[in-house]
Amino acid sequence: MVILYVVSPIDGAPDFIPRIGRLDDLAVIWLAWTLLSRAPVMSDFFESVSKKGQVPTQSAHQTLGLNPGATPTEIKRAYRKLIRTYHPDKFVHMGPDYEKAASEKTQLIVEAYRQLQAATG
Repeated sequence: MVILYVVSPIDGAPDFIPRIGRLDDLAVIWLAWTLLSRAPVMSDFFESVSKKGQVPTQSAHQTLGLNPGATPTEIKRAYRKLIRTYHPDKFVHMGPDYEKAASEKTQLIVEAYRQLQAATG
């Protein structure tokens, strides 16, 4: 996004104006960097990629992000949401490390769902 903004012909202040032309570009880059570095979106997933397969052990409820007294409907809803988020097909374009981490995360989610499904009947 930032690269497209820098090279786009539409600009807040045209780049041919000395000093001011690049100032708005730097402001957009700084804003994008700040927002993306603070975004908690899938931070545990990206941390697991950096650990290269070291998966922390968690309970089934924690894996699905549920409280211990969750109903079967809540369990199914959480399972489907997490599968949509971490499905390996969504990470193919990011490289084999991300795809492998997504596959491992998906396996954890499926196993947690099966455990909770068996426990609740």
